[in-house]
Amino acid sequence: MQQKIVYNDRPASINNKNDTIKAIYQNGLKKAALEQNAFIMNGDLAVEILWKQHLPADIDNILKHTLDALKGICYVDDCAIISLKISKRYSQKEQLIITIKNKFILSKFIKKLIYTAFIKPLIKFIDANFKDIIEYEKHNHNPTTTINPNNNLALNLPVNTPNQQVNPSQNLSSSTNQTTDQIQKTKSEIQTPATSNETAQSVSTGINHQMQAVTLIKTTLQEFKDKITIAYKFSPKNITIYIVVSKSLDAQARKKITRLSKEKIMALQNRLNQGQFTIHYGAIPLKSNNIKL
Repeated sequence: MQQKIVYNDRPASINNKNDTIKAIYQNGLKKAALEQNAFIMNGDLAVEILWKQHLPADIDNILKHTLDALKGICYVDDCAIISLKISKRYSQKEQLIITIKNKFILSKFIKKLIYTAFIKPLIKFIDANFKDIIEYEKHNHNPTTTINPNNNLALNLPVNTPNQQVNPSQNLSSSTNQTTDQIQKTKSEIQTPATSNETAQSVSTGINHQMQAVTLIKTTLQEFKDKITIAYKFSPKNITIYIVVSKSLDAQARKKITRLSKEKIMALQNRLNQGQFTIHYGAIPLKSNNIKL
């Protein structure tokens, strides 16, 4: 796109300090531009000026008055001009020919194309789906699962010494045989009221069983070391397990670890017949005990 403005008179020089001559020239150039249907051009512009001189003069002295006169008629501001060429030649008649063109810059065109075709639609998509993504993250990365057992029998697991390696399958096998004896013992306790000493002993035994359960959970989740943080909290008939999956992992990895750890604890719960397990994912409360894997 381009336009050409022709001014048939001698332009004013910046060296001429007479403001009247300057005003006459600029008003005359504006009038000529409007009569020739001049229009505003946007973007980067290249300007070429040919001055046909009857009397010799410095061509650079007319630039400022000329460019300022066309401001608001051919362009919004002359700062849009990135290329300027001026030349002169002898003529019997004074005349100024101004050609204004849009300057095509390949790099800017490519940037604009990329923004229009890819970046702008992507921004719109993110804006439109941001709330949905947040809701999805809340529901899929902070699940709360409560496992209800078939009964409330306490776990009777062997205590492992510090130097003894825990074997989950061996512990589970031994606890299965002990569960039958525990059922009979529980039935007799229900039929015969316990004394205060027996009650205190029962509470102490329950706490020991809960600690043993925590030890086995720690062993079961050992493969997720450095990927999860675990804590627990006791209540008389419940063990609450808190698990936080590392945010340094990507979303797919976090979902996989959440699913696998939940499945392992549920399988452990079903095999041990432990009192109620509650599993929370996403946050660890202050009043809880950390489990170091």
